[in-house]
Amino acid sequence: MKESLKRVFDEKSDREGYLQIAHRLINGPRQGDYDHPLRDFTKTAFHWTGVLFDKLKPGCEVDALDVALMMASGLKCSREVHRHKDDNQIDGAGYYGTIELIVQLLQSLDAAERNGGEPMHPRFRMLFERMGLTSLSDDTMGEEQ
Repeated sequence: MKESLKRVFDEKSDREGYLQIAHRLINGPRQGDYDHPLRDFTKTAFHWTGVLFDKLKPGCEVDALDVALMMASGLKCSREVHRHKDDNQIDGAGYYGTIELIVQLLQSLDAAERNGGEPMHPRFRMLFERMGLTSLSDDTMGEEQ
Protein backbone atom coordinates (compact mmCIF):
# COMPACT_ATOMS: atom_id res chain seq x y z
CA MET A 1 0.00 0.00 0.00
CA LYS A 2 1.36 3.43 -0.90
CA GLU A 3 2.66 5.41 2.05
CA SER A 4 0.18 8.30 1.58
CA LEU A 5 -2.79 5.90 1.43
CA LYS A 6 -1.46 3.93 4.42
CA ARG A 7 -1.22 7.20 6.37
CA VAL A 8 -4.84 8.06 5.47
CA PHE A 9 -6.00 4.64 6.70
CA ASP A 10 -3.95 4.97 9.88
CA GLU A 11 -5.59 8.35 10.56
CA LYS A 12 -9.09 7.00 9.84
CA SER A 13 -11.50 7.45 12.69
CA ASP A 14 -14.16 4.87 13.54
CA ARG A 15 -16.84 7.23 12.19
CA GLU A 16 -15.12 8.13 8.94
CA GLY A 17 -16.48 6.33 5.90
CA TYR A 18 -15.30 5.70 2.38
CA LEU A 19 -16.61 9.03 1.07
CA GLN A 20 -14.80 11.04 3.71
CA ILE A 21 -11.53 9.21 3.05
CA ALA A 22 -11.94 9.65 -0.72
CA HIS A 23 -12.63 13.37 -0.21
CA ARG A 24 -9.43 13.75 1.83
CA LEU A 25 -7.41 11.87 -0.78
CA ILE A 26 -8.57 13.73 -3.89
CA ASN A 27 -8.27 17.10 -2.18
CA GLY A 28 -4.91 16.35 -0.58
CA PRO A 29 -2.22 13.79 -1.37
CA ARG A 30 -3.56 12.70 -4.77
CA GLN A 31 -3.40 16.17 -6.31
CA GLY A 32 0.19 16.53 -5.15
CA ASP A 33 1.03 13.12 -6.57
CA TYR A 34 -0.78 13.35 -9.90
CA ASP A 35 -1.74 16.96 -10.70
CA HIS A 36 -5.32 18.23 -10.99
CA PRO A 37 -7.63 15.51 -12.38
CA LEU A 38 -8.57 17.64 -15.39
CA ARG A 39 -4.96 17.83 -16.55
CA ASP A 40 -4.02 14.32 -15.41
CA PHE A 41 -7.06 12.62 -16.96
CA THR A 42 -6.77 14.67 -20.16
CA LYS A 43 -3.24 13.34 -20.64
CA THR A 44 -4.48 9.80 -19.91
CA ALA A 45 -7.36 10.31 -22.36
CA PHE A 46 -4.94 11.38 -25.06
CA HIS A 47 -3.04 8.10 -24.66
CA TRP A 48 -6.21 6.00 -24.49
CA THR A 49 -7.47 7.67 -27.68
CA GLY A 50 -4.27 6.54 -29.40
CA VAL A 51 -4.62 3.00 -28.11
CA LEU A 52 -8.27 2.86 -29.20
CA PHE A 53 -7.71 4.76 -32.47
CA ASP A 54 -8.81 1.90 -34.75
CA LYS A 55 -11.89 1.19 -32.61
CA LEU A 56 -13.20 4.73 -32.20
CA LYS A 57 -15.48 6.35 -34.74
CA PRO A 58 -13.70 8.99 -36.83
CA GLY A 59 -13.50 12.27 -34.92
CA CYS A 60 -14.17 10.62 -31.54
CA GLU A 61 -11.74 10.98 -28.66
CA VAL A 62 -11.59 9.82 -25.08
CA ASP A 63 -11.72 12.76 -22.64
CA ALA A 64 -11.14 13.40 -18.93
CA LEU A 65 -14.74 12.55 -18.02
CA ASP A 66 -14.45 9.21 -19.82
CA VAL A 67 -11.29 8.43 -17.85
CA ALA A 68 -12.93 9.19 -14.49
CA LEU A 69 -15.99 7.10 -15.37
CA MET A 70 -13.99 4.16 -16.73
CA MET A 71 -11.71 4.09 -13.71
CA ALA A 72 -14.65 4.19 -11.27
CA SER A 73 -17.22 2.09 -13.10
CA GLY A 74 -14.85 -0.11 -15.02
CA LEU A 75 -11.69 -0.81 -13.10
CA LYS A 76 -12.73 -0.32 -9.49
CA CYS A 77 -16.17 -1.89 -9.93
CA SER A 78 -14.81 -4.99 -11.68
CA ARG A 79 -12.19 -5.40 -8.95
CA GLU A 80 -14.86 -5.06 -6.25
CA VAL A 81 -17.02 -7.68 -7.96
CA HIS A 82 -14.06 -10.07 -7.82
CA ARG A 83 -13.20 -9.39 -4.18
CA HIS A 84 -14.17 -6.70 -1.69
CA LYS A 85 -11.39 -4.36 -0.68
CA ASP A 86 -11.76 -1.01 1.05
CA ASP A 87 -9.38 0.41 -1.55
CA ASN A 88 -11.86 -0.33 -4.37
CA GLN A 89 -14.66 1.51 -2.58
CA ILE A 90 -12.50 4.48 -1.63
CA ASP A 91 -10.88 4.86 -5.03
CA GLY A 92 -14.23 4.41 -6.80
CA ALA A 93 -15.73 7.19 -4.70
CA GLY A 94 -12.61 9.24 -5.33
CA TYR A 95 -12.87 8.89 -9.10
CA TYR A 96 -16.50 10.02 -8.99
CA GLY A 97 -15.39 12.91 -6.75
CA THR A 98 -12.81 13.98 -9.30
CA ILE A 99 -15.67 14.72 -11.71
CA GLU A 100 -16.74 17.54 -9.38
CA LEU A 101 -13.18 18.88 -9.33
CA ILE A 102 -13.09 18.75 -13.13
CA VAL A 103 -16.39 20.64 -13.39
CA GLN A 104 -15.21 23.30 -10.94
CA LEU A 105 -11.95 23.90 -12.81
CA LEU A 106 -13.65 23.96 -16.22
CA GLN A 107 -16.14 26.55 -14.96
CA SER A 108 -13.34 28.65 -13.47
CA LEU A 109 -11.34 28.51 -16.71
CA ASP A 110 -14.41 29.46 -18.71
CA ALA A 111 -15.18 32.40 -16.40
CA ALA A 112 -11.57 33.60 -16.62
CA GLU A 113 -11.70 33.42 -20.42
CA ARG A 114 -14.99 35.34 -20.50
CA ASN A 115 -13.38 38.04 -18.38
CA GLY A 116 -10.52 38.54 -20.84
CA GLY A 117 -8.18 35.88 -19.48
CA GLU A 118 -6.27 33.22 -21.33
CA PRO A 119 -8.36 31.12 -23.76
CA MET A 120 -9.30 27.68 -22.50
CA HIS A 121 -7.35 24.76 -23.99
CA PRO A 122 -9.38 23.33 -26.93
CA ARG A 123 -9.67 19.90 -25.29
CA PHE A 124 -10.98 21.52 -22.12
CA ARG A 125 -13.44 23.62 -24.14
CA MET A 126 -14.77 20.50 -25.91
CA LEU A 127 -15.27 18.77 -22.55
CA PHE A 128 -16.95 21.87 -21.10
CA GLU A 129 -19.43 21.82 -23.98
CA ARG A 130 -19.87 18.03 -23.96
CA MET A 131 -20.83 18.15 -20.28
CA GLY A 132 -23.32 20.94 -20.95
CA LEU A 133 -21.70 23.17 -18.35
CA THR A 134 -22.52 26.82 -17.91
CA SER A 135 -20.20 29.61 -16.97
CA LEU A 136 -19.91 30.35 -13.25
CA SER A 137 -21.55 33.72 -13.91
CA ASP A 138 -24.45 31.98 -15.69
CA ASP A 139 -24.78 29.15 -13.17
CA THR A 140 -28.02 29.26 -11.21
CA MET A 141 -27.43 25.95 -9.46
CA GLY A 142 -28.87 26.02 -5.98
CA GLU A 143 -31.04 29.07 -6.62
CA GLU A 144 -34.81 28.77 -6.67
CA GLN A 145 -36.30 29.48 -10.04
